[in-house]
Amino acid sequence: MKKDKQESNLADAETNKVYEITDIDESFDIKYGRRLAEIGFVNGEKIKILRKSFLKKTFLVGINGFVISLRRDIAFNIKIKEVL
Repeated sequence: MKKDKQESNLADAETNKVYEITDIDESFDIKYGRRLAEIGFVNGEKIKILRKSFLKKTFLVGINGFVISLRRDIAFNIKIKEVL
């Protein structure tokens, strides 16, 4: 029997692993939630952490063939689960 990976947030994700977006908490700031959706951050989309800054304040993320930089406070509101 396979054990499902628990849901976590993008800020706690490991680099070079593929994740699936399960939810985006738009309550932190509606304008960021809308902008994220416009560039492809939607439920079910595959995402990969490419690099984290030294103090883990910013993240380089690969999604839909694009590389995007996100601040930690935004990444914390993106819920993900690991793709097996």
